[in-house]
Amino acid sequence: MYTVIVGAGMTGLSAAYMLSKANRRCLLIERQDRVGGLCRSLTLDGVVFDIGPHVFIYRKGVEAEEFILSLLGKEEVIRRRWRFGINNGKRTYALPMSITDLILYPWRFKRQMLDAFLKRNDQQAGSSESVAQDMINKFGRAYYEEVFEPMLRKKTLISGHDLHLHWVARVDRDARNKKEDSRDSTAPPPLLLRVMRALYHRYYYPVKGFERLPQRLWQMYSQGGGETILDCGQLRFNKAHGHINAVNVKGVTYPVQDLIWTGSIDDLNTMLGIDTPRLNYVRLAFVFLTYERRRYIRRPLLYVYYTSQGLCFKRVYFPSSIYGSRGMSASVEGICVIINYEEDFDNQHMLDRTVEDIERAGLFKRRHLRQSRLLKVGECMPVYGLNYEQEMAEALSGIHGYNNVYSVGRMGGFLFCMAPAAVSQGFKVAREILKK
Repeated sequence: MYTVIVGAGMTGLSAAYMLSKANRRCLLIERQDRVGGLCRSLTLDGVVFDIGPHVFIYRKGVEAEEFILSLLGKEEVIRRRWRFGINNGKRTYALPMSITDLILYPWRFKRQMLDAFLKRNDQQAGSSESVAQDMINKFGRAYYEEVFEPMLRKKTLISGHDLHLHWVARVDRDARNKKEDSRDSTAPPPLLLRVMRALYHRYYYPVKGFERLPQRLWQMYSQGGGETILDCGQLRFNKAHGHINAVNVKGVTYPVQDLIWTGSIDDLNTMLGIDTPRLNYVRLAFVFLTYERRRYIRRPLLYVYYTSQGLCFKRVYFPSSIYGSRGMSASVEGICVIINYEEDFDNQHMLDRTVEDIERAGLFKRRHLRQSRLLKVGECMPVYGLNYEQEMAEALSGIHGYNNVYSVGRMGGFLFCMAPAAVSQGFKVAREILKK
């Protein structure tokens, strides 16, 4: 009997590793020809890109973050201050904001921020479930409407007034998809230290690319005797009496003790023959480009959101933002842009438009383009509408009727999360299975 894990992203790999370490017979199944899921890296024209970018913020004593750091062993790791930006067509607003940023803000922003701060204790906690109202309460209406609202619309394709607060708060869940307190068990640090951490987050990044993490995890799993099938093709389940008892992969049937699913909830419902409304996953495409480096530009922001509706992309990141001048080519610079799409498109047309829009945004000249690549990832970003908890419950109700099936992770748990939370999801479902 196998514990079958479908999906070799960080959640699936973490669960597989922990279960195989506990001497469970595991079969890891992945539709791609490599492990990693969204945690993948690629090299184009000598520049290392990530589907992301993927970095992680390390906090001592937090299990998943300690584990991720331990995966790298003695590998070289970059540590830099974590800041990102929102460009609304007039200027780029950096976050977390510094004192200098605040001084340079328009007076209407500062006045409303001060009013919001003074009234914060008077506001009723939980008075609104929308991201918009929460941010207005914290930063004032002008700053929200001119900076945050356009960014949220571009990123999620819906208004912040229709987006649930949990999407920003990244509320955690257990192995059965129940909301739980995400606070870690470590003692809270002193107030001054908490303020400094909020303003000066430091992120960690492996010099060889973020894909080193899933590669290392897969290596540890395989060394422990875990089995893997890549490029798996169409799966077929044998089911009876509320139980998945076998899975057929490439014509071979494997007996199933437990099934961990980390793909889309919608896809799992389809495979199980369950008729339920689809959840809101946004489809993403990534465009990787390299240009002739005309001069060195210091890029302190990890990534920048561009909110103009006239630009096809929503976010850009430069590998040089992570690496700085270290190890970077003197003649080549890379840029990665992320595109939301609702209808399929022609790849070459989108590449051409992206190059044009990058020039319109004042980033690079078209004539300096060297190489390009486009990657369609498809549905991969959960978006929480105001009624998402009820929608999730309906989508998972049929799945939860199977007593040996666990649907977890970013896609399988409809959990908008980063790598540490994905690892934590894997650990949680593994422990749930080991308790049985």
